[in-house]
Amino acid sequence: MLPYTPPDKINKRKFTVLLRELLPLFLLVLIAATLRIHHLSLQSMWFDEWSIYFGLSSNTLLDYFRNLFIYLAEMAITPIYFVLAYTVSTLTDSSVIALRTVSLVPGLISIVLLYLLGRRLGGHRAGIVAALCLALSPQHIWHNQEIRPYSLLFMGCLLALLGLVYWRDSHRRQWLLLNVLANGLVLFTHLFGVLFLLPQGLYLLRRREYNVFARWAAVHLFFVALLSLAILFKPHLSEGYHPDWGLSLYAILCKVFPSLLLRSFCADVLRWHTGLWPWFESGASSPSGYWLNALLWIRPVFDWALTLLLLTGIAVFLFPRIWCRQERATKLSRVCSIEKRAEQHLLLSIIFVPSVILAVLTLITSANFSDYGHDIYTTIGIYCVAGILVSRLPRHLFALTATLLVLLYGYQCVLLLPGSTRTDWRAGA
Repeated sequence: MLPYTPPDKINKRKFTVLLRELLPLFLLVLIAATLRIHHLSLQSMWFDEWSIYFGLSSNTLLDYFRNLFIYLAEMAITPIYFVLAYTVSTLTDSSVIALRTVSLVPGLISIVLLYLLGRRLGGHRAGIVAALCLALSPQHIWHNQEIRPYSLLFMGCLLALLGLVYWRDSHRRQWLLLNVLANGLVLFTHLFGVLFLLPQGLYLLRRREYNVFARWAAVHLFFVALLSLAILFKPHLSEGYHPDWGLSLYAILCKVFPSLLLRSFCADVLRWHTGLWPWFESGASSPSGYWLNALLWIRPVFDWALTLLLLTGIAVFLFPRIWCRQERATKLSRVCSIEKRAEQHLLLSIIFVPSVILAVLTLITSANFSDYGHDIYTTIGIYCVAGILVSRLPRHLFALTATLLVLLYGYQCVLLLPGSTRTDWRAGA
């Protein structure tokens, strides 16, 4: 017979466990907020932001969208972010700081959501590592300071995934409703959010939830039909990619195509994210002395270390026999459970399916489908993979690897953050 434990002691233990779990997450959110608020008021508004901002002075929301359809049609047909931006602009007299906060708040919420997703898929440590990568990610810091819809898109994708996996656990309709509503937010926040439906549909099919998939697909086909009508009314306008069509098939398949995927998978490394400028290259800050030269001297080592770490993690995750915990005394002793395999396929499809489709479309059409931010949800899969793999390590190796991630991501942040990272193009003009 088990000894009696007073309720107050049980509650105290629960509180202690909860505090141990939430304290690291709170610290991560605090660090992330500090990094994202840093120099927020000093950032120059660059061209992509100005193309959204200057129309906010329109007398009515309808006038604002009429203007958007003229010069930014691909954004105008996904109106949720712009309705939010116009509302905030009206309430704050077009305050740039307030408009940047529209991206900042979803960015901070996303850290908590990613922790919840990582914890659901791989446990507390997996959630913390995934949230750590997001908190220190240079590309997410950039987008969280930007007057653009990518932070809202990323948060919507996380809400959709949480609704999907929590529904799979409990089969409560409320979670599936959250998934559907979040996918509606994703679709009408950015045009390429439609590609995020594919991994979710594949997950339902992999789980053989055919009846649910049929109803789920019918609802989302209605959303896509509305989006398609808008596209037909005003076709997507994308800047040209201008590939070198003189390249051989070998060069396209072995050089150009991999480079497009590399900047999707490793955009946290500034070397590959050519659309994101370090402060000393933006032209808005004055480069300083010897410490910068010393920092750049070791840059190849840190850049390639983070690149190889991310790519190796994705490669290892392809083979669950290497990383998946084995079940003892069961027929599945050397393979993952069916559920874990389905979740593995879900994460891999988030990483590969949208990025490959956009890269192929870029090569076929010459339009810049594979531009930065268009598949920002790819990082959900990458960070969850990193969290799951690191969480499987023994405690001392876990601490060492987490420290290495902090060092590598911290280095990229040092390259990005000390000065203004946006070119002051209006002053230059």
